[in-house]
Amino acid sequence: MVAERTRRGTDTGRGTGHWNLELRIQLRRPMPPPSKYDAFLQSEPTERRGKSPPYTLRSYVDITCPHCNNICAEILKEHVKKTKSTHCLQHLRECAEYKGSVPCAPAKKKSELQLLREQVARQHKEVLAAIWMSQGGEPPPPLDQNDLELRLKRKREESEEFKNALGRISEHDLHAKFLRRALHPDKATADHADLDVVRNGLGL
Repeated sequence: MVAERTRRGTDTGRGTGHWNLELRIQLRRPMPPPSKYDAFLQSEPTERRGKSPPYTLRSYVDITCPHCNNICAEILKEHVKKTKSTHCLQHLRECAEYKGSVPCAPAKKKSELQLLREQVARQHKEVLAAIWMSQGGEPPPPLDQNDLELRLKRKREESEEFKNALGRISEHDLHAKFLRRALHPDKATADHADLDVVRNGLGL
């Protein structure tokens, strides 16, 4: 009997000591830090029409901003733990009542198609600039195909006008030479005084 009591006492002591050890371990474990978005209140789940096909009834939770007191997100009940912080952060970037600092949204990565389009656009501008410079054009380079065509058209018109003006000048010079020759004192038969008057009047 004594031996049985001793054994039971020992077993009881071991059980109590083991429980105390577990309690001490739990007390020593650090408590999880509070979420920075705990102030955003969560409503009780309510059933609403789904936002995506097949639009069946789903259970949604409303998230209310503590700064502007507006509902800033409607999240499916099963997605609250995973997406609440993302919705809250996005709202804080736009909330007029929030005066704290918020990290900027990460830059969106461009797709391969966007990068290819930008590369083609750069190459196209380089080709247009090369065509413009080969025609004797001056900076800045053309903005696009239409701008290049307009510039080349104006340049052709200016070139044609220049040729016409040059032709008129050449024709005028030819007439002037003819008059000089005709009015030259050594070759003309008119009185020299009359020749001087005519030459001065014509600017010869």
